[in-house]
Amino acid sequence: MLDHDAAILHHLDPCALEAQGEVVVVNSELEPDGFWLLFEDVREVRHEVARFAKHVHEVDAPRDIRDFAVDALAEDLGHVRVVDGDGDDLEADRLKVLRHGEGGLGRPLRRLDAEHGDAMGAGEESAEVLHAGTIQFAAMLVLGIETSCDETGAAVVRDDGRVISDVVQSQVVHAEWGGIVPELASRDHARNVLPVVREALTRADVSLAQIDGIAVTCRPGLVGALLVGVQAAKGMAFGADKPLVGVDHLVGHLLAVFLQREAERPAAPPFPFVALLVSGGHTALYRVDGPHDSLVRELGGTRDDAAGEAYDKVAKVLGLGYPGGPAVDARARHGNERAFDFARPMAHSRSLEMSFSGIKTQVAALVRERAHLDDAFVADVCASFQRAVNSVLSEKLFDAAKGEGIRDVVLGGGVAANTDLRRRVTERAATVGARAYIPPLASCTDNGAMIAYAGAMRLVHGERDGWDLTATSATSLPRATRKGRGRR
Repeated sequence: MLDHDAAILHHLDPCALEAQGEVVVVNSELEPDGFWLLFEDVREVRHEVARFAKHVHEVDAPRDIRDFAVDALAEDLGHVRVVDGDGDDLEADRLKVLRHGEGGLGRPLRRLDAEHGDAMGAGEESAEVLHAGTIQFAAMLVLGIETSCDETGAAVVRDDGRVISDVVQSQVVHAEWGGIVPELASRDHARNVLPVVREALTRADVSLAQIDGIAVTCRPGLVGALLVGVQAAKGMAFGADKPLVGVDHLVGHLLAVFLQREAERPAAPPFPFVALLVSGGHTALYRVDGPHDSLVRELGGTRDDAAGEAYDKVAKVLGLGYPGGPAVDARARHGNERAFDFARPMAHSRSLEMSFSGIKTQVAALVRERAHLDDAFVADVCASFQRAVNSVLSEKLFDAAKGEGIRDVVLGGGVAANTDLRRRVTERAATVGARAYIPPLASCTDNGAMIAYAGAMRLVHGERDGWDLTATSATSLPRATRKGRGRR
């Protein structure tokens, strides 16, 4: 049970509350006939307590705010009991709800029938008075749309990370070209985005009218592909009168670890954590202090090719087709990782920067010397290549965590699905006493669920984007690594 003294606003210690694993709900007497409730997710306590304290100061809330607290059950974060300073339930006529659409504070509530436990819907009025007792926060449902590259994705996700539906249409049209053709990607997205969205809503058994907000990838990525998703999201948001938020694709990957899928519900990391985001277009290390762009800081990254790009190019020279990552991973399982001593890129550099253009050139040079690429040779090359790349990725991740004084590390991005990389990170974490959080495979590759969740984190803070939301190839996250050669 949440200690009453700890929940008094002017004595509120967000660090202690975060450590308790509790949810904090603070209320203030902003009107004579009721109380506004502010619900804070435990993962946002540190950041949000300061914001709410500032809000209370601005409205000059009465000093007797300290007499009220909300007790939250750590076992079931969806239920709270509203009590006064003596621990007694507040009377029904003294409890008022502020819906999430009003100023960004709070969330919609539903009352549970005390006798039968059936959910009773809260009315349309934001000032509806509910009975005191057990109250359930109605989950915010967010539709997420992802079209940044070669997957058309749509998902319905709750703001607590629960994935209700997740539909991904992978584009096979690029296989014959050995890589992504941007114009073909855009046209394929245009054909599939609405059918994929409809399927996501159908699987979630909800209509667009029941969705609380729409999130869409708006950066970075192929601009033509992004525009398809952004325009589709704008049209749906305008037609259904729903709030719209744009999401940075990289932030989506960084927060994918919080997704809770039906089959797999792994533990979520606390903030802050250090993340290795590694995919076909991006490879970088980040310190993540919260679920917002402004709370993410790059620690180091690749100077040239992304690790996933190197995987694709190695697969191409070996004749394994596109996409190359899964093909290299599969062949490597049958090879000898010490058959070829490829140079480990920037392994001995003291910085957190990386480079993967050289190792693909090494592989290409080796392959040119062979008249015949037999299965054993291909398997050995794949295994040796993986060892060189993944050992550096793993070491840099834990070097970054050590430098930041953080025990918790996270993997994200498409290459996070690689079997060898997942094993190395898990084993290294056990060796150094760190905690590794690795998303299930479905959360590693591009998907609408991670975009929906990242968008939900913006929506619960009252953030909205206008109809001038556009697409761009640049990330919103400041870069610390300069691209190209030369002294640093």
